[in-house]
Amino acid sequence: MIKGQEEIRELLNRRRRQCIVHRIIYYCRNDNLIPDATYDAWERELKALCAAHPDIAADLPYAWLCPSRCVGSSDVATYPAELVALANSLLATRNMVVDRPAPATKGTEDTQLLLF
Repeated sequence: MIKGQEEIRELLNRRRRQCIVHRIIYYCRNDNLIPDATYDAWERELKALCAAHPDIAADLPYAWLCPSRCVGSSDVATYPAELVALANSLLATRNMVVDRPAPATKGTEDTQLLLF
């Protein structure tokens, strides 16, 4: 496979996973981590990539879900369990960072963030 096709494959796979995970966060968890405009841009890019490279798109994971099969579904069972777990993990990580108190002393390195 030429490098260009591999890059397309990687981008399609990344956008597909991003869109599904953020659908779960938005529709199933009633939350968001990214602006709607960012999600909309990712979804448009995914649709364009799928249209331009249908053979590559069909060969990647979650082809049956994308680009928009489950949009609007609040039924978590509609989505792959591993992506539901990833969405939950991202939300939990965000909540841990937001809820963590400031370091006791100025200049203290917050190494706990590196554990994720």
